[in-house]
Amino acid sequence: MLGSAACWRGYGELLAVQYSDPRRMGFHQVVVDAYAAQHPGDDDPRAVQSVAIHLMTLALFLERGVDPVLGTRLHKQMVARPAFHQLQRQDPSPGQALTFQHVPLNGDPDLARERAYEWARSVWASWEPHHEVVRRWLASSGLS
Repeated sequence: MLGSAACWRGYGELLAVQYSDPRRMGFHQVVVDAYAAQHPGDDDPRAVQSVAIHLMTLALFLERGVDPVLGTRLHKQMVARPAFHQLQRQDPSPGQALTFQHVPLNGDPDLARERAYEWARSVWASWEPHHEVVRRWLASSGLS
């Protein structure tokens, strides 16, 4: 994943809060997938696979209402898929992209969940030209 040191540090703070609250762990995978898809890395095969898998679970969470608690199990099924190819993210319009900072570190976990999903929808939208490709990957993984 590519990102600034400050961004990585802030994401780490959010993860620490997530791990310390069982109520937040119910949507933890949404946070992980949104961050990973927002910081896609380069053309290294591992980075390409990472983006593909995180986009696939975002699609399942956002379009099909799949429970994020199943994320790790879903990822294991997805990596069995033969090959992915690199996708180029569409840069969002200035001021329209949400980041991990949209998710509050303190307070009501329900608000944090709502904000995490808003952020995830923003990230998913930035990949809109590739939604059909991601859906085909899901189908080929037996997750359609």
